Amino acid sequence: MTNLEISKARFNFKNSCIFLLAVFIVAFGQPIWSFWLGLVSSFCGYALFWQIHRQRFWYSTLFFCLVQLVQLSWMSSVEYVGAGLILGWVFFSLGLGIFFGFFSLFVKEKMSLSTILALAALWTIFERSRFFFLSGYSWNPVGLSLTGFLPFLQFASLFGILGFTFLVISVNLLVKTKRYFLAGGSLALVFLWGCIHLLLNTPSREVVQVALIQPNIPPIAIQSFPVWQKVLPLLEKARGAELLVLPEGVLPYGYETPAFDKKNIRSAKKNSSDFVSNKDILHSISEEYNADVIAGVDADNYQAAVFISPGVEQIYGKRILLPFAEYIPFRWCASIAERFGIKASYNKGDGPLVFQGRKRCGIGICYEETFGHLVQENYELDPDFLVFIVNDAWYPNSTLGRQHFFHARLRGVELGLSMVRASTNGVTAALDGHGRLIGALPENQAGVLNIAVPICHFPTLYAYLGDTPMIILCFLCIGFKIITLIKSRRQWRNPLVGLRKKH
Repeated sequence: MTNLEISKARFNFKNSCIFLLAVFIVAFGQPIWSFWLGLVSSFCGYALFWQIHRQRFWYSTLFFCLVQLVQLSWMSSVEYVGAGLILGWVFFSLGLGIFFGFFSLFVKEKMSLSTILALAALWTIFERSRFFFLSGYSWNPVGLSLTGFLPFLQFASLFGILGFTFLVISVNLLVKTKRYFLAGGSLALVFLWGCIHLLLNTPSREVVQVALIQPNIPPIAIQSFPVWQKVLPLLEKARGAELLVLPEGVLPYGYETPAFDKKNIRSAKKNSSDFVSNKDILHSISEEYNADVIAGVDADNYQAAVFISPGVEQIYGKRILLPFAEYIPFRWCASIAERFGIKASYNKGDGPLVFQGRKRCGIGICYEETFGHLVQENYELDPDFLVFIVNDAWYPNSTLGRQHFFHARLRGVELGLSMVRASTNGVTAALDGHGRLIGALPENQAGVLNIAVPICHFPTLYAYLGDTPMIILCFLCIGFKIITLIKSRRQWRNPLVGLRKKH
């Protein structure tokens, strides 16, 4: 073996080790696994990869595909949804990997600051555009890695999750081009601003007592399981609460269908029928506990959240429906969906709604909590806090519940509002307007979280303007770079232009 061959072998081994290290840092650099690794990923995880494999399409595709396979590993939980989900897991991972492969073609050894900002803007616009693919794909944005630490998390109040994505990509590109001081200074400024935001905005002493019910019932057992016989005893721990919240997907047989034997379920409804509906029972609970009630139900072909208060009943229809699971996206998919027992689509909700009871609460159902711009629409209706009802029980023994939770945590910080979240099997939790955890239940255990939630109204830029400032900034960065490229191309074609102007 010649010296050149030995040197090349060592180089390839070294690059392979760096490649695997970069995959590990970026893939596991998220709040559900490690706050510290997330900080490392935000600073140099991508830069480490680009240092050895810049402008190599298939290496870049493989790198990001492996990252996504790890971060979307919950899709390998096919106990209830079927093995067909594995195809979706591979499809999304490979699709995102291919785009990253094309993106990495523009990453060079030396780049101007305008190029770095334009590339960060390009990736940010790409992530924003994902929100409009079928029902929208909002999962695992690059910027999520920086949200583990509370001071950094406050950056969401300015530019939302898109701001984090822009920051993480630009910082990694700065590190790639050895602009370490500028990269570190950017993160330091964001950290400092977060500390100031935490100091200047303190939660109000006004609180609302909320009881979040986590029944922990397997999804396939809902139709046959004696749901209310399990839920009603749990409610004994909810006495004294102003608001009772039951998660999505727990109550079977629709909203108004009289399907429950009155002998087995207490009900305050005075009627001649021997059977009562979920509507009857929920009204009964509201009267007995003297509390507002929110529950996830199927109502008039909507995946809905119903709000019941003495003299008040409101219904919110879910606006983000999951393709194949909750609606059939294309006609040619109908026969495929029918094989899995899906014969029709739910209706899509009309718009945002704030439930008006003892307090005003903005509402979101399951996947909706991952869309910042969607939840931001609630702010114009002046809510006192946010309520999310979730059902992650379809993916048991996976990371989905915790990943979902860390997406949801951003929504409260973006709007400066406290947030409560009731999940079928976890994570059921309450947070203040800074994203600080007030209380949570253990996952995969039935229980009730009866907790006092502070009413927060922290002023945030994102609450007023949403994603607009970040989108404008991105297009300005891209537009400026295009203009500079056009000018430089003209000068390259006619180098005498500059001389003529001097004379």
